[in-house]
This record gives sequence, C-alpha cells and structure tokens, in this order.
Amino acid sequence: MIQFHVPLYLVLSVVGGTVFPVLVGLVTSKVTDSKLQAVYLAALSVLAPLVGSVADALQNHTAFDLGTALLTAIATFVTGVALHFGLWKPTGVADKAQSVFASDTRPGGLLGNTKDAPVVPTPVPAPAPAPVTPPAA
Repeated sequence: MIQFHVPLYLVLSVVGGTVFPVLVGLVTSKVTDSKLQAVYLAALSVLAPLVGSVADALQNHTAFDLGTALLTAIATFVTGVALHFGLWKPTGVADKAQSVFASDTRPGGLLGNTKDAPVVPTPVPAPAPAPVTPPAA
C-alpha cells in the first residue's frame, strides 16, 4: 500500500525557504554585512522547521523527531540561498526589499546599520572650468 502524506510544517518550510531571503532583505539594508544576512537567514531557516516540527508532534501526540527537523532546516536554508541568488537577486526583488525601510534618518533598515563605517552620500564633482582663450592682438 502506498501512502502520500506531507505534514503541513514541511510545506511551510518550503514556502519559508522561498520567502525568507526577502524577509531578511526587508529587515536589513544594502550596507549590512552579507555574513550577518546569512546568519539571519540561517536562524530563520532553523527556527521555522523546529517550531513547526514541535507543533506537529504536540498536535499528533507523537515523538519529536530532531533528525527530521534538522534535515528540514538544512533544506530550507539551501532553498533560501538558492532562491536568493537564482531568483530574487537577478530579478531585483532583493534590492527593492532592502530599500523598503531605508531613509536618511535610519539608513540601516529595521535592524540598523550593522557596519562601523557611516553612510556618507557620494559627492558630486564640480564642473570643469571653461578654457581660457588668449586675447587677440
């Protein structure tokens, strides 16, 4: 007998892996270190399947399977990274998400500027002076 049963938390993990990179982009900015953005994505990717797996175990009165939860977390993280570089970044969605909460008063997104260097506007170069022609004699 063949049975096809996909728990809801697994479906939500796949959907989360698709959306998490955009959420990380919403709460960070373009000046946020990419390593820190990867940590945020990893944290979301681990927490969501763990919470979903615990909720599933509690609802169905079954044992919590840590191995399945961690494997799902790894798959969610890999999905998030792949979609970030394969879909969200090339289409410009990642850049737009990082620009949503950017402003002059809070340049670092919702989580603030995470680099030590301040955000400084690019100076505009002065126009070149007009050439001087010698007087006609």
